[in-house]
Amino acid sequence: MKTKKIVHDDHIFGCIYGAPKMGKTTALLRGIGHPILFIAPKGGLNSANYLGIEPKHIVPMGIAHVIDIIEKAHNKVHTIVIDDVSLLIEDEHARLLQACKGNTWDSYARIIPVANKLRDACRNANCNVWWSMHEQSPREDKNMKGGPLVPGQRLPREIATMFDFVGRVIHDEDQPGHPYALQLGPDPDWTVGWRGFEGPPTCRLNLGEFLRACGHTVPRHPDFEWMEAEVESLSKAIFARSKEDDSFIVDDLFTKTINKLAQEGRDHRHIKLVCMDALDRASMQKYTTNTLKLFVDNFHQEITL
Repeated sequence: MKTKKIVHDDHIFGCIYGAPKMGKTTALLRGIGHPILFIAPKGGLNSANYLGIEPKHIVPMGIAHVIDIIEKAHNKVHTIVIDDVSLLIEDEHARLLQACKGNTWDSYARIIPVANKLRDACRNANCNVWWSMHEQSPREDKNMKGGPLVPGQRLPREIATMFDFVGRVIHDEDQPGHPYALQLGPDPDWTVGWRGFEGPPTCRLNLGEFLRACGHTVPRHPDFEWMEAEVESLSKAIFARSKEDDSFIVDDLFTKTINKLAQEGRDHRHIKLVCMDALDRASMQKYTTNTLKLFVDNFHQEITL
């Protein structure tokens, strides 16, 4: 798979958002390059145990603390993840509301420059920076699309302009293994999209394979570099089968890989990661292979110039 060396201009400032317990943190744990730093509340990385990984983790004490961490760490890591920014901003707003003696409009006005300082620290970082956030529904009375959860009226309109990448985690029963997906395609009710332009409107919830398919280098932890050859081999087998039939099974391919890696003494959690990364890579390969056909399909209708 072709990759390109990421330079400063390529650093991604991205956000994934959605309802609670839909796999946002797990998606970030699975799909972001090494070395990585997670800024997350205590207990926020329990899903790392399920994956069998141990990322570096700092518990934030507030937005000012997060900015300080970024400024000290951004030259030392590939990616910084801040999880969950909605809670950080909510806590900061509560503090400001108390300082404003309950004047809501004053507190809303004061939270905007605080959020902008955090944005600027992330935007200027010499590494990739990703936020996870909860979602807020569309507000028809305010003519506002749904998007990342932040207080007030102005900040919800402006928050998405900060990012290169805004993806919404949605429920999708058709996704094998995990009934959620990442939505990036245009939506009249929800804010989504990314400046890289490449990628399907809805894809598997794996940022690592998405970015690799778009040409970015996403390095694995040195302890997991062995996975790459296994993922590539299995994904090729899955992709080959997908060309034979639109609907197909993979359990025999998975079983072959599982048996091989189990005999090598690999952790069962890491074996599952290999299988799921391979499936996700094959899915992205099918999309990139059919990019021009999909482009033409978008115009399979009468148009008026």
